[in-house]
Amino acid sequence: MPAARLTALLLVFQLSHGFTASPATPGRRAGIAASANSKKRVREGTRGLLAYLSLPPTQYSVLDPRQIKRVGADTFKCEPGTLNFFGNAVSPVLLLQVRVEEGRGRVEIHVVSVELEGSPAIRSASDSFTCECATVVTCGDPERGGRRALRSSVSLRIEVAVPRENWLPLGALTRGGTFILQRCMDLFLPQFVRYLARDYARWAEGDDARAPVIDDDGLSEQQQGEWAAESFDCSAL
Repeated sequence: MPAARLTALLLVFQLSHGFTASPATPGRRAGIAASANSKKRVREGTRGLLAYLSLPPTQYSVLDPRQIKRVGADTFKCEPGTLNFFGNAVSPVLLLQVRVEEGRGRVEIHVVSVELEGSPAIRSASDSFTCECATVVTCGDPERGGRRALRSSVSLRIEVAVPRENWLPLGALTRGGTFILQRCMDLFLPQFVRYLARDYARWAEGDDARAPVIDDDGLSEQQQGEWAAESFDCSAL
């Protein structure tokens, strides 16, 4: 789920630049917000796209079971893995909640909470930020040739307390976070939509196994984990 990966990557960037103050600690506050959209046209099968987007979360494929686990009827835990930026190793754990508007073809995925695992300093930083992140999935009107657009949008805002002793200007920190966030959105959101389209194609023709779609991607373990190892050079920002 792109919201989880984007949130994790942006938090690592912020922590790497000294964003470790508690909200109760006097100091500056920095906010970074961004949004993106992606769509893919799919050919409707025996079962339509509107019905697919009306499925209850209990019938969802987890797409990639190595990173996403079901913890409740409408709740999932996402563990993107250990991320390394600027010498900081952080393992984010995100709790996601799914809301379905049956009959309208609209699904919302919200980040409910974020915990950081790592060194004691990293773990204590879990209370240093607020996060609002949502991914919305919808479908367009029927088109010629039995096709329909599968659409997704993601919006993310993180606000962090910046210690007074951090000498970097807020503008530089914000530009760096925005740069990373936009690059990640450009990568992850289209990939997420492709996975959904592949899952829908199987379900539309009667496949109710709800098996993960990541196995169909033909990617090696190394390729699937490249996003976690990618490093962004923000020294000039």
